[in-house]
Amino acid sequence: MSQRGETELFAQALELPPEARQQFLQQACAGDSVRLAEAMALLEAHHAADSLLDETCSLSPLEPEQPGTMIGRYRLLQKLGEGGFGVVYLAVQKQPVLRQVAIKVIKAGLDTKEF
Repeated sequence: MSQRGETELFAQALELPPEARQQFLQQACAGDSVRLAEAMALLEAHHAADSLLDETCSLSPLEPEQPGTMIGRYRLLQKLGEGGFGVVYLAVQKQPVLRQVAIKVIKAGLDTKEF
């Protein structure tokens, strides 16, 4: 499957309710098991990314984040910038896909509902 085809099929599947996605992909892939596996892998990675956003990570305020520090599945590479609310780092994620990301670490005290 081409990268464009994967993306379009994935986008169409996301428009459906979660319980209908697998059946949609099976029909759309019409017996092409490789294409189906690739599309299902994209959906699984998307679901994993969504559930990761629901997780919280607690770091000791006494230990500032340094390159090499792990935050969840992400390894910090370098500090990109700092503002009033937090610090942004360049990080790398190795699973489920290898990619570089930006992570904002909220300053201590600003992570409460009262703020």
